[in-house]
Amino acid sequence: MFQHNKLLPILLFFASQSLQAQLVPPRDSLVRSMFGPQDTVQWVKGFEGRLDDVFALDITLGYDGKNCRGLLQYRQSKLDIKLDGTLMGPVLRLQEKDENGQASAYINGTLNEGRLSADWINYINSIGGRLEMKEMKPGTEKTDFCGNNKWVNRYTGTWKGKPAEMVLERLHDGALLGQFWNGADNQSEEIKGHIEANGNYTLESIPKPGKPLLWLDGTMQNAYSTKTNWSSSNGEMSSIDFTLKESNTLGCTEYADFLSSYDILYPSTSCPACNTWMEQQIKGWVNRTKSAIQGKRLTILPANRNVLRASVWPEISCWTDRIFSGYFNYTDTWSGPAQAQHFNLDLQTGKPITFDDLFQKSFDAKTWFKEYARKESPKNPKFANDTGFREWIYNAGYPLFTLRRDGIKISTLFHPIYGQQHLTIPYSELIPYLLEDSPVAEYVK
Repeated sequence: MFQHNKLLPILLFFASQSLQAQLVPPRDSLVRSMFGPQDTVQWVKGFEGRLDDVFALDITLGYDGKNCRGLLQYRQSKLDIKLDGTLMGPVLRLQEKDENGQASAYINGTLNEGRLSADWINYINSIGGRLEMKEMKPGTEKTDFCGNNKWVNRYTGTWKGKPAEMVLERLHDGALLGQFWNGADNQSEEIKGHIEANGNYTLESIPKPGKPLLWLDGTMQNAYSTKTNWSSSNGEMSSIDFTLKESNTLGCTEYADFLSSYDILYPSTSCPACNTWMEQQIKGWVNRTKSAIQGKRLTILPANRNVLRASVWPEISCWTDRIFSGYFNYTDTWSGPAQAQHFNLDLQTGKPITFDDLFQKSFDAKTWFKEYARKESPKNPKFANDTGFREWIYNAGYPLFTLRRDGIKISTLFHPIYGQQHLTIPYSELIPYLLEDSPVAEYVK
């Protein structure tokens, strides 16, 4: 009797699962039912991929020789959206239909040799994205993790007989952000660019007042090294052989449904405590985002298609054997100005680095930094020519700070017109106030 009682819940569970399987038709059957009895369905195929290299999608399409119909499903939310259109040769044209049968978005592209490549755009042409998918053969495993091709790499090399380092992070659609430091001049440059599917990349430095521009290019066909060719606007040219010192996959969280979407990228390190700290910051942001989206209470209408959007991505300022610094950028479509949060992590202790870890107790760092910014900001060419820029700088200030080899970088938040502004305070300016055993002591000359 005891054995029967123990097995009963298990039997009921499997019976329930079997009943659910009978009640929910396979996706290919659902797609076939979208055609009329007079239509001859030539094939039904399934595709998997991502929108904007972020949101995991599954698409099932049927074809009767002209008409193409099917279902688009966001994998995280399990939302199904009906598709209706045509396939003429490789040219694919589909409409998304909401629950009332109204067109909410369009998919225009090609379907050729098992690959679906198309542009997705909402019905009023205000929001768009890129759709890349591949046909799912029987037995093929789906790719769920949106961070499987996102990474942050640290490279070391030699330039002019001195150490050089390059940090690169690959974000969505091959976008690259990073930082280049050369020990010969003890200068750090923010760099940005793009990497192709074949591993070739191009980068350029972010302009700084009074500084030459820098262009870099190379290839990452070899996973452990890269030869970077660079040139500057003052005519200098050279190359550096970089060796990969450390590589980490970016953490990634994504979600999308008819009304909303959010995507989050964040770095990881070899320091478990540092990773825990970053994950806690991201978790808090996710919870706030979910609450904000739920609070909007929008109805499913074509005009509301994907109007609630949010993103987080990291920018790394410095990565050494001890310091990992940068900031998280936050954007959404329902708040005011962009938000950001800096991080300066001690890879040896696993703790965030604060002013108390850097400066003597008698030093008022916030006031000193504010005064430094007041004196240095007029050197920016925009300062003299743009009244709005001056007002913004004075009011917004430089609330972010990150540690680097060549000094402490202070930054504004992102502005839709003026971008993000930075100032680097050389350690030579701060020597009287720094603690002798601070985490940046080895970089202070």
